[in-house]
Amino acid sequence: MPDYNYYKEALKNVTKPCAFLDLDVLAENIHDITGKSNNKKIRNASKSIRSVAVLKTILNASPVFQGIMCFTADEAVYLNGHGFDDLLIAYPVWDTYHLKQIAKLRRDNHIITVMIDSIDHIDRLEKVAKAEHCTFLVCIDIDLSSDFFGLHFGVHRSPIKTLEHAMAIINRASGSNYLQIDGVMGYEAQIAGVTDNDPNQKAKNNVIRFLKRKSSAELIKKRDMIIKAIKRKGISLRFVNGGGI
Repeated sequence: MPDYNYYKEALKNVTKPCAFLDLDVLAENIHDITGKSNNKKIRNASKSIRSVAVLKTILNASPVFQGIMCFTADEAVYLNGHGFDDLLIAYPVWDTYHLKQIAKLRRDNHIITVMIDSIDHIDRLEKVAKAEHCTFLVCIDIDLSSDFFGLHFGVHRSPIKTLEHAMAIINRASGSNYLQIDGVMGYEAQIAGVTDNDPNQKAKNNVIRFLKRKSSAELIKKRDMIIKAIKRKGISLRFVNGGGI
């Protein structure tokens, strides 16, 4: 594996700042990740990988990689223009201009999925879809944070916190002529985004690990209940997205 001095020497005559990627190391990372995928599909986040060429390299490397999670509607439209499809927009889109752009791509049968977590989002999408003569693919963003002993463990990402909350959205969306439920999203920020191996805070690490174990069991149960409720309504989900941005 090349070390710091190798890269320092390789870049000594390159104008800075610059972006540099070791493609051999990228290939090793891809191999390692696909090996740990446990037969699950992996959706890359364009917020983290800011290069069209690198995104294409990853997607072409293995069928394990499927689609991209985009940070914004603009980004999804941009990536679609560079040949990408199966694009999930990480946050709800409200702006009419952006929704009309997505509607145009949907009329051309491109797979671009928008996020929803409220009836207001559904009403907004229906209004635009009706005017633009299209059907929006939607992903239901559920809250997977936990509350322990008065402590909120996670992020306040979605108001869909219970099965009852989810069913209100599911029933409304599934009854729409302008929406198709495409997937479910759950961001487990408290699992992936909270460090539990700080060498200077061993006691805190133990507490966080305990909370993670407890939260993980809870969120798996909640997600499973919601997915089963959707399937009981005869809805086939194309994907269930764990993690996120």
